Amino acid sequence: MRWPVWQRGVLIGVLYAGSLALIFGVMLGSGWGPAVVGALVGGVIFVAGMTLAMARAEKALNPVAGPPLTADERVQAVRAVDHGQPSDNPRVQAAAVTLARQRVRQRIGIVLLAVLFGFFALVAATFAVLENPRWWLLAAIVVVTGPPIIAGLRRQHRRATTLLAAAEKGAAGR
Repeated sequence: MRWPVWQRGVLIGVLYAGSLALIFGVMLGSGWGPAVVGALVGGVIFVAGMTLAMARAEKALNPVAGPPLTADERVQAVRAVDHGQPSDNPRVQAAAVTLARQRVRQRIGIVLLAVLFGFFALVAATFAVLENPRWWLLAAIVVVTGPPIIAGLRRQHRRATTLLAAAEKGAAGR
């Protein structure tokens, strides 16, 4: 959160393209050239989408009136939502409530991600039936990354809901 959005987007894109190149190169077995080209195309598309989404989310954190949040205030707002605890700073608290509302609205993303991992598991099973020698790689990715990511998103949703409830309770007590 302390880095500008475009730098975070590039970092995420490089990590995504690198892992995609590794998966394509090992899974498809068609050589590293096509794998790298496919990963670069996928990485550019991913960077564009993620950077726009991060910019929109970060813009929503800033107050309507007054100066934008500092990098430290943005980090405090994210941590308040991540821990499900309100902040004493009113600017940070307003940003945290906005972020919590975004996370609660994104509940459908958890379901879509679970469906995506189910699809990858189906592809891995299809590779196994077709006797592709690298089916285990995709299956391992699904087993290792799927449950923790989905559990993390569910935890984020639960903590965002807790923060919103605390904020509403605090607003009602005033």
